Amino acid sequence: MRIVPGIALLLALSSPALAGGLTVGASLSQTGGDEIDDTAGKGAFVRLRTGSRSALEVDLARSSPEGESYTSTRLGAALVFDLSDRATGGITPYALAGGGVTRTESQWWIGDHRHLEVGAGLDVALGRRAWLGVDARLGQRDLVRDRLPNGVVILIYAPSVPEHHDYATMRLTLSFAM
Repeated sequence: MRIVPGIALLLALSSPALAGGLTVGASLSQTGGDEIDDTAGKGAFVRLRTGSRSALEVDLARSSPEGESYTSTRLGAALVFDLSDRATGGITPYALAGGGVTRTESQWWIGDHRHLEVGAGLDVALGRRAWLGVDARLGQRDLVRDRLPNGVVILIYAPSVPEHHDYATMRLTLSFAM
């Protein structure tokens, strides 16, 4: 008998082994690195429990430097590995590894980047289904493609944009199990 993939996913999510398998959250971040401005951002993420101590996280975030000369929109995915049992409550340290894409846009330039990162974090239980957390990520971002925005643009000054740079991000998170 053939099971439709969507039904298989619903069955997996309803499995007792993955009870509380979907977590949603919000984040505030600060990012800095070589050859880039420090940026502050806001984001949202979803974690899908894939095992008793593992999850797949997908996040969407937007950041900009203090002067807001440009904005960066990030779409990322990471594997998150709990280093202790989250079900017991208390404090849960975790490690993560992931990657994704970032689009940086200014009035004069649009750049698409790919990134890879590793990190570690700590979630503190606020009850059975809520956590306050912090994580740190170290990564590398590479320029894949850049172009001028649509329309006629006269460039008096063309900013120098690094094709590769290293960065560090700190995130403060609040998440809830569904």
